Amino acid sequence: MYVLLGLTVLSTMGIDVTSIVALASVLTLALSLALQNMVSNVIGGFTILYTHPFHSGDYVEIAGQGGTVKEINMTYTMLATADNKMISIPNSAVIAAQIVNYSTAETRRVEINVTASYDAPAQKVIDTLLVTADHKAILADPAPFAALTSYGDSAISYTLRFWVKNADYWDAYFYVNQNIKTAFDENGIDWQMCELGRCDLGGGGTVAKFMANHNIDTVDLGVGVLSMHAPYELISKVDLYEGYRAFVAFYRF
Repeated sequence: MYVLLGLTVLSTMGIDVTSIVALASVLTLALSLALQNMVSNVIGGFTILYTHPFHSGDYVEIAGQGGTVKEINMTYTMLATADNKMISIPNSAVIAAQIVNYSTAETRRVEINVTASYDAPAQKVIDTLLVTADHKAILADPAPFAALTSYGDSAISYTLRFWVKNADYWDAYFYVNQNIKTAFDENGIDWQMCELGRCDLGGGGTVAKFMANHNIDTVDLGVGVLSMHAPYELISKVDLYEGYRAFVAFYRF
């Protein structure tokens, strides 16, 4: 009311109030948007406090971002990451996102996936995996479980699962991972990560043998150059498998 009265007085005094009205409109719009976001966050805060999807101290994953809940206030939820970064997530985004709470239950399942050569007996691999699950924190019930899960181009995939208390998850995970490497080496189980020059192309042939038989000196695989003189030159280990697949596809095996 007073604003309109003031504008009317200024107008009667011959002052152009058009720019003032335009500025006031912009400020009003900006203020309304800011208030809208604030109100949305406040409503989100009430929703979190009412529904209790997590509590302070829980380890959660919100929209792909993991961390320990440090604070839930009326506008933001504060997460502390494993490397001690503090992340503030607007409550409106929290209630709209998928929330995974790893602290709801007292125990948590650990799952470790590995590969082994087709030459390795499946039962031997499974038995070896079960032996590696000997960390003191691993629960006896449910008992550790291992199984063959899938067949790949150059290796068979296996899965090892066991249960621990939430607080022991990472200790057991890292311990068993290292234990598996040691056990596979001791039992002569080959991981069979595909290497150029060794991978079977069918009929007992290898990449190196094929190149020699066809007088091929070098092949550009896009990820590096495969050479008969230096089979691994310029090809990083990360790209070995894709390079092998490109070679096989190129020569239509």
